[in-house]
Amino acid sequence: MINRLRAVQLGAAFPYVLLVVFTLCFTVIPPVMGYEVSSINLFNIGQSFATYAPLALGLALLMLAGEFDLSLAALYGLGAMLAVKTGADSPLTGVLVAVAVAATVGLVNGLLVTIGGLNSVSVTLGSYIAVSGLLLVISDNASVPYLNYEVGLNLDAVILTVLSRRSLIAIALFVLVGVVLRFTRWGRDLRAIGGDRRASRVAGVRVRRMLIATFMVAAVLAAVPGALLGYSLSSASPAYGGFPSLVFAITAVLIGGVALSGGQGTALGAAAGVLSLALLKETLAVVAAPSYASDLISGALLAAIAILAAPHLLRGARARRWVNTRPPAPEVPIAA
Repeated sequence: MINRLRAVQLGAAFPYVLLVVFTLCFTVIPPVMGYEVSSINLFNIGQSFATYAPLALGLALLMLAGEFDLSLAALYGLGAMLAVKTGADSPLTGVLVAVAVAATVGLVNGLLVTIGGLNSVSVTLGSYIAVSGLLLVISDNASVPYLNYEVGLNLDAVILTVLSRRSLIAIALFVLVGVVLRFTRWGRDLRAIGGDRRASRVAGVRVRRMLIATFMVAAVLAAVPGALLGYSLSSASPAYGGFPSLVFAITAVLIGGVALSGGQGTALGAAAGVLSLALLKETLAVVAAPSYASDLISGALLAAIAILAAPHLLRGARARRWVNTRPPAPEVPIAA
């Protein structure tokens, strides 16, 4: 029991320890290699957070409930396309259209998973393919320009040296969701569903309603940063989003302490995971490292997390006596 408690405490601290490590690497490695770190690099980290963090947050909510959504990658790109095509005169209208369509897709996914009793991975894979096809139809398989350049300039205007309006929006979303998870019944019920769905039903939790709502919220959290990115870049392309963005989000969520099995994780931990990857990405960019270096390091981190999260490996090591499980017995003096 004590060993299990220590493992839980270590897992909870891991995202923040990793964030400190990557912060030190970002601070120390470039100067040692003869490169200079400037405020622009700090601003780039904030922009990476703005680009990927809400998507990671939506994925984290679903993983807390023991579900998954592959369609978030396509909804990210669809959010950008819809906002650019419908928000020429009113940027807010474009974002609202993107949010409405994404929420509808999330609703369909939630209904198929809860009422249909289907696996969320297979359902959302189908949604990913369908939404990707819709994205190609809407865009005519070409980039779509956004001529209201002032919107993007305002969203990416530098605030306090290292922030922008986009990054502040992402931070606000994390604060809001973190407060809801920590202090409301919705957050407690979501963790309970991920921990033990049958016990949650017995306790009176409306599991279906909660899961449907979570699928919708996650879809919206994927579409909003996509829409803002489309405004920021003054264009939208079918290439926006996709599995590279989803892989970044999955990696950030896992190193942020959110368990694939459900019921474990926090918004703050997910934010730490996103920041860690953003720091890694910018550190490698500053030192002009090859593009595959980030993938190698991220893959190694995921492998380490998979090993730490597999208790049967530790039990097997103990059974084979690779790991010392008991302290040595104290020596007992022999009476003369």
